[in-house]
Amino acid sequence: MHNSILFVAPDSEKRQQLFKTLWGAGFPVRCFLNPNDVFDSVWNDPPSLILIQNRLTRGNAAQFISEIRKVSTVQIVVLISDLEESGASEALQAGADTLLPWDIPPYLFLEWIKAFFRRISQYSADNEQGKIFFRGFVFHEKGRYLEYHQQKIKMADKEFDVLQILLKNPGKQLTSKYIYSQVWGEVFGDISTVGVHIKRIKLKLAQYDSHPFITNVYKAGYVFDKNCLESVPGESKK
Repeated sequence: MHNSILFVAPDSEKRQQLFKTLWGAGFPVRCFLNPNDVFDSVWNDPPSLILIQNRLTRGNAAQFISEIRKVSTVQIVVLISDLEESGASEALQAGADTLLPWDIPPYLFLEWIKAFFRRISQYSADNEQGKIFFRGFVFHEKGRYLEYHQQKIKMADKEFDVLQILLKNPGKQLTSKYIYSQVWGEVFGDISTVGVHIKRIKLKLAQYDSHPFITNVYKAGYVFDKNCLESVPGESKK
């Protein structure tokens, strides 16, 4: 984890103060005045944490958080002047993870950030069970969703189930009939639907990585490339 931070705040003096504190401690930080400028960074270079001042000069903090939540599970912290501040509860309802006081002393703010990254690092280590990693993708079996560098990828239920079967059997040739029986729970049926679902899965994966994860074996079925699986994030199998 690279512990990078996006900081969205119109209050330039305080923002600069906290920025210097984080940067001086070695945290990669990118600052923005306008929340609309953040989306490209969230998509192209996903951060580990987003800090938002609740009182934005352009747009609404809750609306901004809601838009981020459509594409990312990144941790979001809202900095507020007062717990009773208008929009604070809406920000939490929209998907913010926690609140911090805007007037927090820089030294205490830094310790909070350090503690935060220690916690999520430990959580990540403890929570890897039930996840399958492959080339930047994380397949969440329990939560039933796929993500790429914290960006959620929309998948239909059957697409998820088909991909799960392939991921659970890396390197093995699985026939359409076998996949159909496992996913749809039927021995007889229109097995051509398997090919349709796999084509959709391939197209979705290709939007993020052009690697040929799933190979069509003529008259034999489909194979998921076992070499792209990772025992831990960032470490592909040889």
